[in-house]
Amino acid sequence: MAQSFLNEDELYVPEDIIKEARSVIENLLLRKSVSLYEKEYNIFCAWRKSRNIKGVSEEVLLSYFAEKVKKYKASTLWSCYSKLKSTLLIKEQVDISKFLSLKTFLKREYSTYTPIKSNVLEREHFNKFLEDAPDKIYLLIKVALVMGIGGGCRMDELHKMKIDDIEDRDNILIIQVPETKTNKKRMFTIVDNTKIGVSKLALYKKYSDLRPANTPTKSFFLGYRNEKCTKQVVGINTFYKMPRMIAEFLKLPLPESYTGHCFRRSSATLLANTGANTLMMKRHGGWKSNSVVEGYIDESVENKKEICNRILMGTSSTKNCQGFSNELPGCSGANLIKSEDVVNFIKSKDVVNENTVKCGITVSSTHPPRGSQHHPRRLRRDSPNQKEAETVLLAKEGWRRPRKTRKKGKELEKERQKDKNRRSRRRCLGQAKKPQGHRKWRRNQAGKFKRYWKSWRLEEMKREITEEIKELRKENQEVKREIEQLREEFKNKEKK
Repeated sequence: MAQSFLNEDELYVPEDIIKEARSVIENLLLRKSVSLYEKEYNIFCAWRKSRNIKGVSEEVLLSYFAEKVKKYKASTLWSCYSKLKSTLLIKEQVDISKFLSLKTFLKREYSTYTPIKSNVLEREHFNKFLEDAPDKIYLLIKVALVMGIGGGCRMDELHKMKIDDIEDRDNILIIQVPETKTNKKRMFTIVDNTKIGVSKLALYKKYSDLRPANTPTKSFFLGYRNEKCTKQVVGINTFYKMPRMIAEFLKLPLPESYTGHCFRRSSATLLANTGANTLMMKRHGGWKSNSVVEGYIDESVENKKEICNRILMGTSSTKNCQGFSNELPGCSGANLIKSEDVVNFIKSKDVVNENTVKCGITVSSTHPPRGSQHHPRRLRRDSPNQKEAETVLLAKEGWRRPRKTRKKGKELEKERQKDKNRRSRRRCLGQAKKPQGHRKWRRNQAGKFKRYWKSWRLEEMKREITEEIKELRKENQEVKREIEQLREEFKNKEKK
């Protein structure tokens, strides 16, 4: 022992520290799914014993998964692979992620696999169930439907929802989701809109008022029977059955295909149909990767309709036009003319209505505002949009710095005499200031010219806007004529 301490190159670790490190390594698995990981590892160890195999290699795992292909689907094989990867790394210090042939084998099996997804409830189904279903039987399911689709909740999140997570502010409900699958806290709101369908807040208040006193748990969802709430918590399997019960009440085809993931899929699909972008979808659902969100956007029917209109008709709907950004790439919002004067000018001339103004008819100013953030020649070096701003501002309409006017001869002498008189007056009154430098004077003169030039440019741009809008009106009339012709042809074909 003493010799090991004397040699500096040798490493000595006491047995107590080694035991503590091993205990920490064994607890690296997720607490929720430790039993599932241990079960999969024990199955693999039993298979090795039956084949008289010691150790782990790529050939051993290939034969093991080749036998599993006959019994299980490709999605199950990937879950088994992930479980074995973590357990073998912790217990036997073997990293199977380096086995490339095993990965290619699993990818090939997954390429021919088509996952079975839950069917989606449309907006019509949602409103019809809330209106037609009687509260005597379906009040609990109605509240769960509003919470699940309004917040894109999983069934496990609904099962774990507490009273403290819900904040009632009369006209709005603010609901927190602290425990999620991705360990990412979320928040969503439910707003009352009596113009469309049934009042959602009225359903929530009706259900919460039936909660019995002295309930031992803080769970929000309690059993509902005979128009009364019990003290028993709603189980997670009951939540999984709710979408199928809704489909059976609405008499939808294949009610068995409406599984427990129906609420979350329906929420994401309805949001994607409104033209929501990727960031909004990720915030709503709490997803970390873009692949899941892009799948919902690709499957959106409204998105497909918009693409078809742009390809075949060359036009886009005003609904999706409002969702797009009005700003040019590389420019901030300050470079766009969004003045109320321009909008009022357009309305006063009866050129266009409010919807077309909102649809992004914004014209970028050729003269950038003051400051190093927006000026193309004064941009900061660390600005990521420097090149884009230079190309947009300098290339568009040939922007150039306005020339500075200089006064000559008698005008310049008059200005200097005025300055002297002002200074003399200030000295007499005891309010003398430092004399104004020539550079500052030139800067002020240039600023006056810039303001005049900007107002002249604004008037010129108003004229350009009116011309562009007239052209757009002509194009819209031509498109309407083509649509009427197509409708007449379609009617004639039907008559024949």
